[in-house]
Amino acid sequence: GQGFGGDPQDVTVRFGEVSGRVVSVEPGIVVVEVPLEILPGEVTLTLEVRGVAAVATAVVAIVVPSAAFRSLSAGSGFTCGVLREGGASCWGIGVSGQLGSGPALIQSLLPVPVSGGGTYVAVSSGSAHTCGIDGAGTAHCWGKNDEGQLGSGGTSSSTVPTAVAGGLTFESVSAGIFHTCGLVASGEAFCWGDNTHGQLGEGTSTPSLVPVRVAGGLHFTTLSTGGFHTCGIEASAVGRLHCWGRNAHGELGNGTRTDAAVPVPVAGGPSFAVVSAGRQPPVGLAAVGEHTCGITRDGQAYCWGFNEQGQLGNGGGGESLTPVRVSDNRGFVSIAAGAFHTCGVTAGGEALCWGANDAGQLGTALLNPSFATPVPVLGRLRFSSITAGGASKSSLRGVRAHTCALTPEGFAFCWGRNGSGQLGAGFSGEQSLPVVVGG
Repeated sequence: GQGFGGDPQDVTVRFGEVSGRVVSVEPGIVVVEVPLEILPGEVTLTLEVRGVAAVATAVVAIVVPSAAFRSLSAGSGFTCGVLREGGASCWGIGVSGQLGSGPALIQSLLPVPVSGGGTYVAVSSGSAHTCGIDGAGTAHCWGKNDEGQLGSGGTSSSTVPTAVAGGLTFESVSAGIFHTCGLVASGEAFCWGDNTHGQLGEGTSTPSLVPVRVAGGLHFTTLSTGGFHTCGIEASAVGRLHCWGRNAHGELGNGTRTDAAVPVPVAGGPSFAVVSAGRQPPVGLAAVGEHTCGITRDGQAYCWGFNEQGQLGNGGGGESLTPVRVSDNRGFVSIAAGAFHTCGVTAGGEALCWGANDAGQLGTALLNPSFATPVPVLGRLRFSSITAGGASKSSLRGVRAHTCALTPEGFAFCWGRNGSGQLGAGFSGEQSLPVVVGG
């Protein structure tokens, strides 16, 4: 509605017979706290404005978030997160064991705990596998393992966490489509799994069932694995970004289309603080590529690579072999490159998305069209971080992705494709607005 004025004392909101505390009032919006005694489910909301005879009523659904999360990672048709108390949960498709819940689930519409009750500091969801790091720095992976992406030394899949071979102590881990990479305390990078395009970065195209050191002697502060490429920010005052692997559409950002089996510097020389290598595209479509995005130290967002749906966010439709600036200068703190879309969170907590929107993954309340420049996620929520999932089926261009984000309080919201329950809201079906995980 509208015409609410600007004084909270002029507005009364009730949930049934129980009054809520009005937090703030603007001419077109009222923010109110739901009283704790209101149970989840449908309830009649009544709103009155002092001096206005009419009373507004509506039946609303009260939902309760799941436990607070520390971090989220959207995969291909599923999502995982680390809880504030340290445990890990996953939801969505689970036929390959990527939920880590023990017996493989067809799907789960709500978060299920990762088996073993371990404490995790980070998790990363890939195409059909997940990896996490426990409190001691040991990396564990679970799910599909046909290319050795679990790093266990074999190719047997696992429905429960399996320790990565080699005895390394990791600071971070990032799961791609068929490969995984991680950083140790010294900043050295190790990768394992498929290496068809040199995405392991050790100088060859030979796959590895165990971690191998990335060539070049570089030390990194952060890594991000895409579908078939990897990127890392150099641990130096310069903060130079390097990428390696597939480069058919310029996703390495070095001005060429040539694959690289060792790290190559991204062109242009921006000093990056955050990087996100695009999530997995449909595997069976050779003409489809990936993109990469990053945030510079002064908060500006850049993207490069494949741009069929406007996922570079610069207003153009053509791919770019070097970084191009996203058409928004509000300053970003988080960015996530999906398969055909990208999302970011500004310093003020606003979520913005751009690119493909066929499943509502931009959060605009629409299922189409695509947007080549950033558009706001609706709902007036404020977020601290965001993650974008990849394509949820191979060889289907039209089956794209979902998005999830965390509020500063740790509550998780997701939107977009939901055929397997990857939004974690307890139901299936696409959602073009944020829905609360665990609701």
